[in-house]
Amino acid sequence: TIDISIPSGTRAIWVSYDAVSVASGEEIALRLGDGGGIETSGYISYLGSYRAGGNTSMDSATDMWKLVEQAGAACIWYGTVQLFLHNASTFTWSFSSCMNTSAGTTQTNVSSGQKALSAELTTLQLLTTSGDYDAGAVNIVYI
Repeated sequence: TIDISIPSGTRAIWVSYDAVSVASGEEIALRLGDGGGIETSGYISYLGSYRAGGNTSMDSATDMWKLVEQAGAACIWYGTVQLFLHNASTFTWSFSSCMNTSAGTTQTNVSSGQKALSAELTTLQLLTTSGDYDAGAVNIVYI
């Protein structure tokens, strides 16, 4: 995992993935954290995966925001995630993403969801569910 500190007062975040891959495959995801640490429950996360040849699947999670499912080690991912503070009084964030690969397989993943924190956002966590990132770059912009 990679934890990124987010400054107080942030209301919007964009995360850009450029030629990112994971060593042993599995999922690419995000988690949020506040003063109490990274939160691992209470996420609303839905993901649609569209593959060449008409293979389609849907997935959901409550412990993270899923961006990519079944990311084979040969897959190189590109895409953007946007997060917006939906409700400042309940610290509720909404997100949406579109991630694409044509290396290893041709696939597009579209996901969205929501998460209410217990306090103001302080940390954005980039994670994989198995293995480590082994290539690519991630850019984060916030306002």
